[in-house]
Amino acid sequence: MSIVHGLLGSLLRCSTSSISSIGRRCISTNGGPLYMQLTPVLCAEPLKKKRKVDPGVVRARDEKRKKKIEKSIRKLARNEGIYKPIEETEVSLKLRQEYQLRKRDRVVVSEEERDAGYELGVQWCQYKFQQSVADKAVVDAAVKAQQHALVELRRLSEDLWLEAIQEDQFVFPYRCSGPSSSLPMAGYKSPDGDYKDVSKVWD
Repeated sequence: MSIVHGLLGSLLRCSTSSISSIGRRCISTNGGPLYMQLTPVLCAEPLKKKRKVDPGVVRARDEKRKKKIEKSIRKLARNEGIYKPIEETEVSLKLRQEYQLRKRDRVVVSEEERDAGYELGVQWCQYKFQQSVADKAVVDAAVKAQQHALVELRRLSEDLWLEAIQEDQFVFPYRCSGPSSSLPMAGYKSPDGDYKDVSKVWD
């Protein structure tokens, strides 16, 4: 009972004070473990009035968005498995339009002409083979004659043989005028060239 009387006495001695540092009013006791504090009333902002939207407009908007998505899906399904075109391998529109003009009729070759062409090809192969053999024989004979001449020259004079086996600098005359260049300019900044990207973007 003494505790209850003490609590009632503390509540009766409550005083209203103004705390200027916080800028609000509060009810407090004289201190101690029975300290109480009332927070100020927080007034909320009134809710905005909802705008009424016609259900038909909302339905039409959803249908339009749905059709757009379905169109994108059909486009992706239609282009499935198709690679990006390479301009270097694509036939131009002008050549496609001139296809009938450039089209060549198929030539029908008779059996006699086909046999004659085959025989002519065989004769040409035999001729080129004989020509290759003759050229090789000429080169081999020239190399053998050169080796024999060097052997005989070395037997006669070692100095002449050393001069003969040296490379001839005048067999293939070569003249070169080096690229003329000026001294670099101090502090010169090379301008950046204009770059325009004309690559096609494939979605």
